[in-house]
Amino acid sequence: MKTMILCEKDLLKAAELLRLGQVVAIPTETVYGLAANAFDYSAVKSIFKIKNRTAQNPLTIHVCSLEQVFDLVKDFTNIARKLANEFWPGPLTMVLPKSNLVPSIVTAGSDFVAIRFPSNNLAKMLIKTIGFPVVASSANISGKPSSTKVPHVLNDFDGKIAAVLDGGECCFGLESTIVFLDSNNQKILRQGVIKKEDIEKIIGKTVSNLYQNVKCKHYSTNAKLIIIPSNKSLYVDYVNSYADVSSSGALCYDEDLEDLKIFSVSYGGERDFVSQSRKIFSALRELDLHSNIKTIYARCDRESSSGAVFDRIHEACDKIQRL
Repeated sequence: MKTMILCEKDLLKAAELLRLGQVVAIPTETVYGLAANAFDYSAVKSIFKIKNRTAQNPLTIHVCSLEQVFDLVKDFTNIARKLANEFWPGPLTMVLPKSNLVPSIVTAGSDFVAIRFPSNNLAKMLIKTIGFPVVASSANISGKPSSTKVPHVLNDFDGKIAAVLDGGECCFGLESTIVFLDSNNQKILRQGVIKKEDIEKIIGKTVSNLYQNVKCKHYSTNAKLIIIPSNKSLYVDYVNSYADVSSSGALCYDEDLEDLKIFSVSYGGERDFVSQSRKIFSALRELDLHSNIKTIYARCDRESSSGAVFDRIHEACDKIQRL
């Protein structure tokens, strides 16, 4: 199978493929996603197979209207309505009690379903054109960095999916914030562009950070990734002194580039949280393109990196080297 590259004028073709049970990579404002008909068991199952994703890991349903949401959940609570009014369409996923309409394969047997209303115009138009919601999972091999550009998608899935809908580079570059909602609990399951404080301000109560208790290896690079949480001077001195020029790479801030003696890729400026979000996955993938790189030295700390980017670099980390 040859993977087609489609654009806005090809929306009807993308819609036809999804109706036929095919998988199509679609752009969102966060990252590219592998999309399929949410109600087609075989199509949904193929996403797990293509990504090498465990079936115990649920998928997110993407919609183009609140009306679609009402059919998918048992109760769209007052808190959910407040968050929807503020952040939808946008990079927020809400986990809510599911209706019987949602197939169990989507939720991995859970009684809750993850739902997002993306703001990306192509994604919204496509879902509106096909007339049903889609499941979508980030367009990457499970455990690897997410895709923010079409070349990233093709690098992982060329020949494995029917098509990719080209929407250019994703504007945010990080997966959505996920918040779990039921009548008694509100929990942040994953941090994204929308922060914990943003959610608390809207719902008027404190939410817990469940993601801080989750320690798992994700966004893995081919090379061993070592985090050095330090200032620029200490980081540069350490890397230049100990890193092997022929087999090492650096994941660093813009400010570090000119002083490092090894191959270096920046994921944004210090405290420039917008650029960091957009560039982190591209930076990790660029380092992966160099097969000679066996060790990556990353500079990352809570003051200079956004919370969401900090989390993802630590999920990719093999070791923390404190100086």
